Amino acid sequence: MALVLILLTGIVAHKRIFLDFFTFRPNKGQRSWLDAHNLLGVVALPFHLMIAFTGALTLASMFMPWGLTTLYHQDFAALEHDFNPADMDRPASGKAGTLAPIGPVLADIKQRFAPNDLIRLTISNPSDASSIIMAIAGQNASGVGVETHTLSYDGTTGKLLAEHIEKRPIMGFYRFLYGLHVAHFAPAFTRWLYFLSGLGFAGVIATGLHLWTRKRCHRERGLGFLLVERLNVGMITGTPTAFVAFFLANRLLPPFMANRAQIEIQTVFGVWAILLLYAAVRPPSVAWRDLMSMAALACLGVTLFNGLPLTFLQLGVGATAFSLACLFFYTARRMGRSAIGQP
Repeated sequence: MALVLILLTGIVAHKRIFLDFFTFRPNKGQRSWLDAHNLLGVVALPFHLMIAFTGALTLASMFMPWGLTTLYHQDFAALEHDFNPADMDRPASGKAGTLAPIGPVLADIKQRFAPNDLIRLTISNPSDASSIIMAIAGQNASGVGVETHTLSYDGTTGKLLAEHIEKRPIMGFYRFLYGLHVAHFAPAFTRWLYFLSGLGFAGVIATGLHLWTRKRCHRERGLGFLLVERLNVGMITGTPTAFVAFFLANRLLPPFMANRAQIEIQTVFGVWAILLLYAAVRPPSVAWRDLMSMAALACLGVTLFNGLPLTFLQLGVGATAFSLACLFFYTARRMGRSAIGQP
Protein backbone atom coordinates (compact mmCIF):
# COMPACT_ATOMS: atom_id res chain seq x y z
CA MET A 1 0.00 0.00 0.00
CA ALA A 2 2.89 2.34 0.77
CA LEU A 3 4.42 1.40 -2.57
CA VAL A 4 1.28 2.44 -4.46
CA LEU A 5 1.33 5.80 -2.65
CA ILE A 6 5.05 6.32 -3.34
CA LEU A 7 4.61 5.58 -7.05
CA LEU A 8 1.66 7.96 -7.45
CA THR A 9 3.37 10.79 -5.57
CA GLY A 10 6.60 10.11 -7.47
CA ILE A 11 4.79 10.58 -10.79
CA VAL A 12 3.38 13.89 -9.56
CA ALA A 13 6.73 15.07 -8.16
CA HIS A 14 8.78 14.24 -11.27
CA LYS A 15 7.86 16.95 -13.76
CA ARG A 16 10.50 15.70 -16.23
CA ILE A 17 9.39 12.08 -16.05
CA PHE A 18 9.23 11.44 -19.82
CA LEU A 19 12.31 13.52 -20.59
CA ASP A 20 14.22 11.50 -17.98
CA PHE A 21 13.43 8.36 -19.97
CA PHE A 22 15.81 9.55 -22.70
CA THR A 23 18.49 10.98 -20.40
CA PHE A 24 21.52 9.10 -19.10
CA ARG A 25 24.96 10.65 -18.65
CA PRO A 26 27.56 8.00 -17.68
CA ASN A 27 30.72 8.68 -15.68
CA LYS A 28 29.32 11.92 -14.25
CA GLY A 29 29.37 10.95 -10.58
CA GLN A 30 26.21 11.78 -8.66
CA ARG A 31 24.56 13.06 -11.85
CA SER A 32 24.89 9.57 -13.37
CA TRP A 33 23.36 8.00 -10.26
CA LEU A 34 20.37 10.35 -10.51
CA ASP A 35 19.95 9.61 -14.22
CA ALA A 36 20.07 5.86 -13.52
CA HIS A 37 17.50 6.30 -10.74
CA ASN A 38 15.12 8.19 -13.03
CA LEU A 39 15.66 5.89 -16.01
CA LEU A 40 15.05 2.68 -14.03
CA GLY A 41 11.95 4.22 -12.48
CA VAL A 42 10.40 5.29 -15.78
CA VAL A 43 11.31 2.44 -18.14
CA ALA A 44 9.08 -0.11 -16.36
CA LEU A 45 6.65 2.28 -14.66
CA PRO A 46 3.51 0.47 -15.94
CA PHE A 47 4.84 -2.78 -14.45
CA HIS A 48 5.67 -1.06 -11.15
CA LEU A 49 2.14 0.36 -10.87
CA MET A 50 0.53 -2.95 -11.86
CA ILE A 51 2.54 -5.15 -9.50
CA ALA A 52 2.06 -2.77 -6.56
CA PHE A 53 -1.68 -2.26 -7.06
CA THR A 54 -2.50 -5.92 -7.74
CA GLY A 55 -0.35 -6.99 -4.79
CA ALA A 56 -2.15 -4.58 -2.46
CA LEU A 57 -5.51 -5.76 -3.79
CA THR A 58 -4.61 -9.43 -3.37
CA LEU A 59 -3.72 -8.88 0.31
CA ALA A 60 -6.42 -6.28 1.00
CA SER A 61 -8.31 -8.60 3.34
CA MET A 62 -5.15 -8.80 5.50
CA PHE A 63 -4.37 -5.07 5.35
CA MET A 64 -7.93 -3.86 5.83
CA PRO A 65 -10.06 -6.70 7.27
CA TRP A 66 -12.60 -4.52 9.07
CA GLY A 67 -15.20 -4.37 6.30
CA LEU A 68 -15.29 -8.14 5.87
CA THR A 69 -15.29 -8.88 9.59
CA THR A 70 -18.16 -6.42 10.11
CA LEU A 71 -20.20 -7.74 7.17
CA TYR A 72 -19.78 -11.40 8.13
CA HIS A 73 -19.76 -10.89 11.94
CA GLN A 74 -16.48 -12.83 12.33
CA ASP A 75 -17.98 -15.84 10.48
CA PHE A 76 -15.01 -16.62 8.27
CA ALA A 77 -16.52 -19.92 7.13
CA ALA A 78 -19.38 -17.96 5.53
CA LEU A 79 -16.85 -15.63 3.91
CA GLU A 80 -14.92 -18.54 2.41
CA HIS A 81 -18.15 -20.13 1.16
CA ASP A 82 -19.21 -16.94 -0.61
CA PHE A 83 -15.73 -16.54 -2.10
CA ASN A 84 -15.79 -20.09 -3.47
CA PRO A 85 -19.10 -21.94 -2.95
CA ALA A 86 -17.63 -25.32 -3.95
CA ASP A 87 -14.73 -25.14 -1.49
CA MET A 88 -15.84 -27.59 1.19
CA ASP A 89 -14.17 -27.75 4.60
CA ARG A 90 -15.37 -30.77 6.56
CA PRO A 91 -13.77 -31.35 9.96
CA ALA A 92 -12.18 -34.72 10.57
CA SER A 93 -14.63 -37.24 12.01
CA GLY A 94 -12.03 -39.26 13.90
CA LYS A 95 -13.11 -42.43 12.08
CA ALA A 96 -10.63 -44.21 9.81
CA GLY A 97 -11.36 -44.08 6.11
CA THR A 98 -9.79 -45.21 2.84
CA LEU A 99 -9.53 -42.97 -0.19
CA ALA A 100 -11.49 -43.96 -3.27
CA PRO A 101 -9.45 -44.93 -6.36
CA ILE A 102 -8.09 -41.66 -7.70
CA GLY A 103 -8.10 -42.71 -11.38
CA PRO A 104 -11.88 -42.39 -11.97
CA VAL A 105 -11.92 -39.11 -10.00
CA LEU A 106 -9.15 -37.65 -12.18
CA ALA A 107 -10.95 -38.79 -15.33
CA ASP A 108 -14.13 -37.03 -14.21
CA ILE A 109 -12.13 -33.91 -13.33
CA LYS A 110 -10.53 -33.84 -16.77
CA GLN A 111 -13.90 -34.22 -18.50
CA ARG A 112 -15.56 -31.45 -16.47
CA PHE A 113 -12.62 -29.04 -16.73
CA ALA A 114 -12.07 -29.37 -20.50
CA PRO A 115 -10.70 -27.37 -22.26
CA ASN A 116 -9.10 -25.82 -19.17
CA ASP A 117 -6.34 -27.46 -17.13
CA LEU A 118 -6.12 -28.70 -13.56
CA ILE A 119 -3.87 -26.34 -11.59
CA ARG A 120 -4.33 -27.64 -8.04
CA LEU A 121 -5.52 -30.85 -6.37
CA THR A 122 -5.98 -30.89 -2.60
CA ILE A 123 -6.88 -33.87 -0.37
CA SER A 124 -8.01 -32.94 3.14
CA ASN A 125 -7.90 -35.53 5.97
CA PRO A 126 -6.82 -38.34 3.59
CA SER A 127 -7.01 -41.15 6.14
CA ASP A 128 -10.32 -40.00 7.67
CA ALA A 129 -13.90 -40.97 6.75
CA SER A 130 -14.64 -37.27 6.11
CA SER A 131 -11.86 -36.76 3.59
CA ILE A 132 -12.40 -34.28 0.76
CA ILE A 133 -10.78 -34.16 -2.69
CA MET A 134 -10.86 -30.64 -4.16
CA ALA A 135 -9.77 -29.79 -7.70
CA ILE A 136 -9.30 -26.30 -9.11
CA ALA A 137 -8.93 -25.39 -12.76
CA GLY A 138 -7.50 -22.28 -14.34
CA GLN A 139 -8.32 -20.73 -17.66
CA ASN A 140 -6.56 -22.05 -20.72
CA ALA A 141 -3.50 -20.39 -22.19
CA SER A 142 -5.56 -17.55 -23.70
CA GLY A 143 -6.79 -16.31 -20.32
CA VAL A 144 -5.23 -14.20 -17.57
CA GLY A 145 -7.55 -14.97 -14.66
CA VAL A 146 -7.00 -18.00 -12.43
CA GLU A 147 -9.09 -20.52 -10.50
CA THR A 148 -12.31 -20.31 -12.49
CA HIS A 149 -13.77 -23.78 -11.85
CA THR A 150 -13.86 -25.78 -8.58
CA LEU A 151 -14.93 -29.37 -7.87
CA SER A 152 -15.22 -31.09 -4.47
CA TYR A 153 -15.51 -34.88 -4.10
CA ASP A 154 -16.13 -37.17 -1.15
CA GLY A 155 -12.74 -38.73 -0.53
CA THR A 156 -13.99 -42.18 0.43
CA THR A 157 -16.62 -42.68 -2.30
CA GLY A 158 -15.38 -40.42 -5.11
CA LYS A 159 -18.86 -38.88 -5.38
CA LEU A 160 -19.11 -35.28 -6.57
CA LEU A 161 -20.33 -33.08 -3.71
CA ALA A 162 -20.14 -29.56 -5.14
CA GLU A 163 -19.23 -27.76 -8.35
CA HIS A 164 -18.80 -24.06 -8.98
CA ILE A 165 -17.95 -22.25 -12.23
CA GLU A 166 -17.00 -18.65 -11.47
CA LYS A 167 -19.09 -16.25 -13.57
CA ARG A 168 -19.62 -13.33 -11.17
CA PRO A 169 -18.29 -10.13 -12.83
CA ILE A 170 -16.67 -8.73 -9.68
CA MET A 171 -14.91 -12.03 -8.97
CA GLY A 172 -13.82 -12.19 -12.60
CA PHE A 173 -12.27 -8.73 -12.25
CA TYR A 174 -10.52 -9.71 -9.01
CA ARG A 175 -9.14 -12.93 -10.48
CA PHE A 176 -7.99 -11.06 -13.59
CA LEU A 177 -5.95 -8.66 -11.45
CA TYR A 178 -4.62 -11.55 -9.35
CA GLY A 179 -3.70 -13.39 -12.57
CA LEU A 180 -1.72 -10.36 -13.72
CA HIS A 181 0.17 -10.39 -10.43
CA VAL A 182 1.17 -14.08 -10.36
CA ALA A 183 1.61 -14.32 -14.18
CA HIS A 184 0.64 -17.98 -14.50
CA PHE A 185 -0.68 -17.12 -17.96
CA ALA A 186 2.61 -15.68 -19.17
CA PRO A 187 5.03 -17.36 -21.59
CA ALA A 188 8.73 -17.48 -20.75
CA PHE A 189 9.50 -14.17 -22.48
CA THR A 190 6.89 -12.29 -20.43
CA ARG A 191 8.08 -13.88 -17.20
CA TRP A 192 11.63 -12.70 -17.98
CA LEU A 193 10.23 -9.19 -18.47
CA TYR A 194 8.58 -9.48 -15.05
CA PHE A 195 11.88 -10.57 -13.56
CA LEU A 196 13.97 -7.86 -15.22
CA SER A 197 11.39 -5.19 -14.32
CA GLY A 198 11.56 -6.36 -10.71
CA LEU A 199 15.36 -6.09 -10.76
CA GLY A 200 15.01 -2.62 -12.24
CA PHE A 201 12.68 -1.62 -9.42
CA ALA A 202 15.22 -2.92 -6.90
CA GLY A 203 17.73 -0.70 -8.68
CA VAL A 204 15.42 2.31 -8.26
CA ILE A 205 15.31 1.70 -4.51
CA ALA A 206 19.07 1.09 -4.20
CA THR A 207 20.05 4.18 -6.21
CA GLY A 208 17.57 6.30 -4.25
CA LEU A 209 19.04 5.17 -0.93
CA HIS A 210 22.56 5.80 -2.18
CA LEU A 211 21.69 9.28 -3.46
CA TRP A 212 20.13 10.21 -0.12
CA THR A 213 23.33 9.44 1.81
CA ARG A 214 25.71 10.89 -0.80
CA LYS A 215 23.80 14.18 -0.82
CA ARG A 216 24.24 14.52 2.95
CA CYS A 217 27.62 12.88 3.58
CA HIS A 218 29.54 16.19 3.67
CA ARG A 219 27.12 18.14 5.87
CA GLU A 220 25.38 15.62 8.16
CA ARG A 221 27.26 13.18 10.37
CA GLY A 222 24.76 12.74 13.20
CA LEU A 223 23.40 9.50 14.61
CA GLY A 224 20.50 9.41 12.15
CA PHE A 225 22.78 9.71 9.14
CA LEU A 226 25.20 7.07 10.46
CA LEU A 227 22.29 4.69 11.11
CA VAL A 228 20.87 5.13 7.59
CA GLU A 229 24.34 4.85 6.03
CA ARG A 230 24.96 1.47 7.63
CA LEU A 231 21.43 0.20 7.08
CA ASN A 232 21.84 1.01 3.40
CA VAL A 233 24.90 -1.25 3.23
CA GLY A 234 23.14 -4.08 5.03
CA MET A 235 19.93 -3.78 3.01
CA ILE A 236 21.33 -3.22 -0.48
CA THR A 237 24.07 -5.84 -0.26
CA GLY A 238 22.58 -8.06 2.44
CA THR A 239 19.22 -8.68 0.74
CA PRO A 240 20.52 -10.50 -2.36
CA THR A 241 23.01 -12.52 -0.33
CA ALA A 242 20.34 -13.57 2.16
CA PHE A 243 17.99 -14.78 -0.56
CA VAL A 244 20.78 -16.52 -2.43
CA ALA A 245 21.39 -18.35 0.87
CA PHE A 246 17.91 -19.85 0.43
CA PHE A 247 19.00 -21.46 -2.86
CA LEU A 248 22.21 -22.73 -1.27
CA ALA A 249 20.31 -24.23 1.67
CA ASN A 250 17.88 -25.82 -0.79
CA ARG A 251 20.77 -27.55 -2.56
CA LEU A 252 22.99 -28.45 0.41
CA LEU A 253 20.59 -29.56 3.17
CA PRO A 254 19.82 -33.32 3.31
CA PRO A 255 16.65 -34.06 1.25
CA PHE A 256 14.84 -35.87 4.08
CA MET A 257 15.89 -33.55 6.88
CA ALA A 258 13.14 -32.82 9.42
CA ASN A 259 11.55 -29.35 9.01
CA ARG A 260 13.73 -28.79 5.95
CA ALA A 261 11.43 -26.19 4.36
CA GLN A 262 11.26 -24.18 7.57
CA ILE A 263 15.04 -24.28 7.99
CA GLU A 264 15.49 -22.95 4.44
CA ILE A 265 13.34 -19.93 5.34
CA GLN A 266 15.13 -19.43 8.65
CA THR A 267 18.44 -19.47 6.76
CA VAL A 268 17.36 -16.36 4.83
CA PHE A 269 16.63 -14.29 7.92
CA GLY A 270 19.57 -15.68 9.88
CA VAL A 271 22.06 -14.73 7.15
CA TRP A 272 20.35 -11.36 6.70
CA ALA A 273 20.65 -10.57 10.43
CA ILE A 274 24.37 -11.45 10.43
CA LEU A 275 25.04 -9.24 7.41
CA LEU A 276 23.11 -6.32 8.91
CA LEU A 277 25.16 -6.67 12.09
CA TYR A 278 28.40 -6.80 10.08
CA ALA A 279 27.43 -3.63 8.19
CA ALA A 280 26.63 -1.92 11.49
CA VAL A 281 30.04 -2.53 13.10
CA ARG A 282 32.35 -2.13 10.11
CA PRO A 283 33.26 1.13 8.31
CA PRO A 284 30.91 1.58 5.33
CA SER A 285 33.82 1.73 2.87
CA VAL A 286 34.94 -1.74 4.01
CA ALA A 287 31.44 -3.20 4.43
CA TRP A 288 30.35 -2.23 0.91
CA ARG A 289 33.31 -4.03 -0.67
CA ASP A 290 33.18 -7.09 1.61
CA LEU A 291 29.44 -7.69 1.32
CA MET A 292 29.43 -7.18 -2.45
CA SER A 293 32.21 -9.77 -2.70
CA MET A 294 30.21 -12.10 -0.43
CA ALA A 295 27.13 -11.68 -2.65
CA ALA A 296 29.24 -12.59 -5.68
CA LEU A 297 30.63 -15.72 -4.00
CA ALA A 298 27.13 -16.78 -2.89
CA CYS A 299 25.78 -16.43 -6.44
CA LEU A 300 28.76 -18.37 -7.76
CA GLY A 301 27.97 -21.06 -5.19
CA VAL A 302 24.45 -21.45 -6.60
CA THR A 303 25.96 -21.93 -10.05
CA LEU A 304 28.40 -24.59 -8.81
CA PHE A 305 25.86 -26.51 -6.68
CA ASN A 306 23.06 -26.41 -9.24
CA GLY A 307 22.73 -30.17 -9.29
CA LEU A 308 22.68 -32.91 -11.94
CA PRO A 309 21.18 -33.76 -14.34
CA LEU A 310 20.66 -30.19 -15.49
CA THR A 311 17.16 -29.31 -16.64
CA PHE A 312 16.26 -26.25 -18.70
CA LEU A 313 14.99 -24.54 -15.53
CA GLN A 314 18.21 -25.32 -13.65
CA LEU A 315 20.24 -23.94 -16.55
CA GLY A 316 18.24 -20.72 -16.33
CA VAL A 317 18.80 -20.44 -12.59
CA GLY A 318 22.51 -21.20 -12.96
CA ALA A 319 22.99 -18.71 -15.80
CA THR A 320 21.15 -15.98 -13.87
CA ALA A 321 23.17 -16.67 -10.71
CA PHE A 322 26.45 -16.58 -12.69
CA SER A 323 25.45 -13.27 -14.34
CA LEU A 324 24.69 -11.77 -10.95
CA ALA A 325 28.00 -13.09 -9.60
CA CYS A 326 29.87 -11.30 -12.40
CA LEU A 327 27.93 -8.10 -11.71
CA PHE A 328 28.68 -8.24 -7.98
CA PHE A 329 32.38 -8.99 -8.60
CA TYR A 330 32.61 -6.03 -10.98
CA THR A 331 30.90 -3.75 -8.44
CA ALA A 332 33.18 -4.92 -5.61
CA ARG A 333 36.22 -4.29 -7.78
CA ARG A 334 35.03 -0.78 -8.66
CA MET A 335 34.47 -0.04 -4.98
CA GLY A 336 37.92 -1.34 -4.14
CA ARG A 337 39.42 1.27 -6.47
CA SER A 338 37.26 4.08 -5.08
CA ALA A 339 38.89 6.40 -2.60
CA ILE A 340 35.85 6.41 -0.36
CA GLY A 341 34.70 2.85 -1.01
CA GLN A 342 31.21 3.87 -2.07
CA PRO A 343 29.41 2.11 -4.97
